[in-house]
Amino acid sequence: TQAVCITWTSYKSILAKIVEEVQTECEVWILCTNAATAQSELAGYGVGTTNVQFIQDDYNSIWMRDYGPNTVYKDYVDSLIIVDWIYNRSRPDDNTSPDAIGSQMGIPVYEMAASGTDLVHTGGNFMADGFGTGFSSELVDDENGAGGAFNLTVKTPAQVDQLMDDWMGIDRYVK
Repeated sequence: TQAVCITWTSYKSILAKIVEEVQTECEVWILCTNAATAQSELAGYGVGTTNVQFIQDDYNSIWMRDYGPNTVYKDYVDSLIIVDWIYNRSRPDDNTSPDAIGSQMGIPVYEMAASGTDLVHTGGNFMADGFGTGFSSELVDDENGAGGAFNLTVKTPAQVDQLMDDWMGIDRYVK
């Protein structure tokens, strides 16, 4: 793990403990509306920020795992990129966070919003084992199928699997 991303909003005492512990292992990237305020509040909890990056941008919710960046190594090599799915919630500011994070951290962002590669998904419904297998519930198929409300192009489950293989570097997708 290179970094852990959080949004500095609700549950700040818990987030402060996360920042305190995580920054001993890797960088912490904090999405916030005001970096000076977030840094001051962390100091109030007794937490230093020696391994913390603040990314100022708007957001709607705390649930970074759902809307935040999906990092992968392009073509299985050391070229870190962000893959940005179409977020499956009506939270426009949350949906822009991968761009803000990629821009500040110098990581290219690949938007999966063009017809053919468009994919509705949420990070909270995706896990990978690091050995080529990804896991999601069937919600990803439902949201990209004929009844999906956000998608641009209706996709079969096999087409969803192929997009995940192409963009997330997985060989097997268990739903």
